[in-house]
Amino acid sequence: MKSFKTVMAILLTTILVVSVCACSSKQPTKPTSTTSTTSTKTTSSTTKTTTSKTEESEWDWSWQEDKTIVITKYKGTASKVTVPSKINGTAVTALGSWTFRENKELKEVIIPDSVTILKQNLFMNCSNLEKVTLPKKVTEFGDQLFEGCSSIKRIVVPEGVTKLEYREFARCTSLEEIVLPAIDEIGEAVFSQCSQIKKVYYRGTETQWSNIKRSKNGTPEANHAEYEHICNYKGN
Repeated sequence: MKSFKTVMAILLTTILVVSVCACSSKQPTKPTSTTSTTSTKTTSSTTKTTTSKTEESEWDWSWQEDKTIVITKYKGTASKVTVPSKINGTAVTALGSWTFRENKELKEVIIPDSVTILKQNLFMNCSNLEKVTLPKKVTEFGDQLFEGCSSIKRIVVPEGVTKLEYREFARCTSLEEIVLPAIDEIGEAVFSQCSQIKKVYYRGTETQWSNIKRSKNGTPEANHAEYEHICNYKGN
């Protein structure tokens, strides 16, 4: 009788142990899924922050009275630069004096149409600059804007410009073509040392061209350039 009780006790104990082990093995685990989700969110957040810091670090800027932004300096090292039309959601409407001055890395710059003010000396002595896309229309086109840009071959001056200011394109020794709106005045030494000009495209009429007020040393011919002028120009 004692042997029978002993056997039954052992049997019940064994069944109990097996049941407990089986239940433990069926419990689901979720640590891996939770860790993966957390990691994905962290990575996404880091990427956004890095992009924002990189954009801000390339430009110095300040507020204007009309609550728009003027960029005052480009601090990057890229050879091709696109000026932002907005910074922190606010429109960029002006490029200040010396924003790109003496930058030897620049080869191409694209300026958006939101920009209507180009201050003096903007590209002065950017000797490797080859191409600039200017806004379609501006209200200010400062003097000595391109002085010393000795690699540029073609410039399209925006609408809204009525006078070429002092030394605007002086020492642009590779300049071959220029597109002008219907300007009515050419200032002092505008084309000084621009002896390679071959064509001047003028959007005004022949009569307007003849009536342009010219300083004695400002015109291409005053700097020994032999060029052709084409009036009523409609191209880019």
